[in-house]
Amino acid sequence: ESIKSYRAGYLPTERREIEKKLFSGEVMGVVSTTALELGIDIGELDSSILVGYPGSISSTWQQAGRAGRGEDFALSILIAGDNPIEQFLMYNPEYFFGNPVESAIIDPENIYILVNHIKCADFEIPFKDGEGFGNIDIIPYLKYLEDKKILRHVGEKWYWTSESYPAEDISLRSTSSDSFVIQDRTNNYEVIGYIDADTTFELIHTGAIYLHQTQQYEVENLDIDKKIATVAPVNVDYYTDAVTKIKLNVLSIDEKEDLGKYQKEYGDVKVTSTVTAYNKFKFYTNEIVGGNKLKLPSQLIHTNSAWIGIKPSLLERVVIAGGKTKDVLKASAI
Repeated sequence: ESIKSYRAGYLPTERREIEKKLFSGEVMGVVSTTALELGIDIGELDSSILVGYPGSISSTWQQAGRAGRGEDFALSILIAGDNPIEQFLMYNPEYFFGNPVESAIIDPENIYILVNHIKCADFEIPFKDGEGFGNIDIIPYLKYLEDKKILRHVGEKWYWTSESYPAEDISLRSTSSDSFVIQDRTNNYEVIGYIDADTTFELIHTGAIYLHQTQQYEVENLDIDKKIATVAPVNVDYYTDAVTKIKLNVLSIDEKEDLGKYQKEYGDVKVTSTVTAYNKFKFYTNEIVGGNKLKLPSQLIHTNSAWIGIKPSLLERVVIAGGKTKDVLKASAI
């Protein structure tokens, strides 16, 4: 096989084998997710094809730069979709080629990032009472880790007590280290892959078609408590796509700027994501040929967001004029 697929969910030995064959020239091409975007340097690749704009100038150059790492010239092609952003770039290429790459901005106080940093720091040198982490008061976080039996407060220091090595649980691609195991029931429950917990309900729910290399598998059961998906090989002419409902609640408004009829706002939000069903789409025609409802728990995340707020006075004028508030909000969202 001269062409292979590659993504983060493959077993480490499988990924290393594909990389080895790429280096040797035994594999001539790879169809990859962003898993191949960083950290892989293969000098013999002559071209790269990007299907869709990656979302940032930085990621575009990273993906295009998988080719041409040697001394020869390389070709990179971007196949744009029909969404407004990608069409804008096609008609205005100077925007892409004339702007520098985006700044890599990380919020060190993001709780998911901060807790992992504290864990790694304490593993190296125990924190002392009164000691800070930059300008952050870390006592609440240390007490939280003590409650989880990861740290222990003795005297004036916080000691690492967990048997695990903290860096092992930190992913370079996700804030969550949780993952689900995918097992093939027909082959003595052999583990064929992993998937991040954040995307599990959308990709390997019961009834989903899971593609591993060129083999299709149907998910027969998803055990959420044990974090195991049981699959079996199938050969069908359709793929599945989950139906996800997202609800966003504003918890607090920390900053706002008046823009006349509207106001720009920033603050804490809670995002609730629920997979409620899935559809089966026929290959080539994308015709819906079936589907089913799903009962899966909602996934919550607390984060920061910016949004445009519509002033109540504007909504009142719309209602007086005979309009409906929900229609105004829908039009604003679009």
